[in-house]
Amino acid sequence: MKGHSNKGFHHSEESKKSISETLKGRKRSEETKKKISLANIGNKSRLGHKNTEEHNRKISEGNKGKKRSAEEKKRIGLFFKGKHITEEHKKKISETNKRIGHKPPITRYWLGKKRPQLSKEKHWHWKGGINSVIAYRARKKNAGGFHTKEQWEILKKKYNYMCLCCKKQEPFIKLSEDHIIPIYVWNDWAETNKPRYKGNDIENIQPLCVSCNVSKNTKIVDYREQFQTNFV
Repeated sequence: MKGHSNKGFHHSEESKKSISETLKGRKRSEETKKKISLANIGNKSRLGHKNTEEHNRKISEGNKGKKRSAEEKKRIGLFFKGKHITEEHKKKISETNKRIGHKPPITRYWLGKKRPQLSKEKHWHWKGGINSVIAYRARKKNAGGFHTKEQWEILKKKYNYMCLCCKKQEPFIKLSEDHIIPIYVWNDWAETNKPRYKGNDIENIQPLCVSCNVSKNTKIVDYREQFQTNFV
């Protein structure tokens, strides 16, 4: 009948099953897909609708091995533009990627390039230029604390850029940051001595040349005391 509407009409389970079996194996043409897509624009009947787990599984299985065209990727990107993804949604995406073994592509765009707008103090993780290798070792051994490159420069200047062990000065040697109480034994030592500073704080650092630092190894030797005695 002309003008007849199916609004409010629901197929029975038997009818749905019959339609599903009839359509099984059929492939919609690109024109048909486009018509369905255009017809669904502004359709509010599916707002708030959630697919069942079985439906999602079928969609997932149907999409396996399929590659999206550049046009489709662009359309999806425009659809999600400006939309906020909830933490729950992010978690689900992460769990799905772990399950299927998907790894995000590693971008090499910034390799070897500088980003002045995100460098040094402009970066939100800037901590005054800490030595990342030493900081990593301290974190690994749970020694705590950190010191900046500026603090290290001030400390070297205080001792006239001299190795406190062999008394040689830069530039004839290369000074390195030695932990007076090695971070490998810090936790046991701190438990007994209860210091006011952490293992990687500047208070636990003394300037030694690389050779003397290696020789000292994990021994607890404070060469600053000898320096103070000799130069008072």
